[in-house]
Parts: sequence; C-alpha cells; structure tokens
Amino acid sequence: MKKKTITIIIVAAIVLLILIGGTLFSFKEFAVINPFSSGLGVAKILWSDTEYTIVQEKPYKVIIAQPNDSEKSANDLLDEYMLERGYYEKDRMGSMITYTNGSDEEMVQFRVNKYYSVWEWV
Repeated sequence: MKKKTITIIIVAAIVLLILIGGTLFSFKEFAVINPFSSGLGVAKILWSDTEYTIVQEKPYKVIIAQPNDSEKSANDLLDEYMLERGYYEKDRMGSMITYTNGSDEEMVQFRVNKYYSVWEWV
C-alpha cells in the first residue's frame, strides 16, 4: 500500500513538471501559455501542407506559419494574409511590421527559423 502511494505521488510530480516545462517553453518560444495549442500548431506546420495556423486569438493573436520554402518566404505569407484582411505594409522596424488599411493599424512581431515562423500581434 505504501509503495503504491509513493508511485502515484512520483508519477503525479513528473506529469506536473512536464506540464510546467511545456507551458514555460510555449510561453518563451511562442508567447502562448497553452502548450497544447502551440504544440498542435507546430505539428500542423511540420507534418502537413498547412501554410499557417492560428494558435491564439486573445488577448492577442499568434499565428505559426511555414518557414521559407522554394515558392514563397514566410514574409510573403504574412503579406498575403494581411492583404486578404485589407491591410498593407506601412512601416518596418527590425522584426516589427506595421500594417494599415487606411484607418486602423496593426503591429506584427515577425520571427522565422528553420522549422516555423511566428507572427505575434502586439
């Protein structure tokens, strides 16, 4: 009986540590607290033909997208996405891109690496 209780406590502690670690990694890498949402988003990008996937809508939007490929770059994908919404690029300062539709502005933090691109609305 005592051995069973210790095993349950150890397993629960390991699961808790994995969840906390996943949450911290997800927040650091994608600015998303939910590790399941960001994990599924990365899986869609890596193992399917999906160009981009929205992993968080509120409090601010975060999208994970395909990185550069032979047809178009991750920046081209972002520009296409914003044009579909009626926005065009107004200004670029480092990794921060400002889009406008004439009256409203949206600022997007753009990051890309070998495996995925992250678009974070600020």
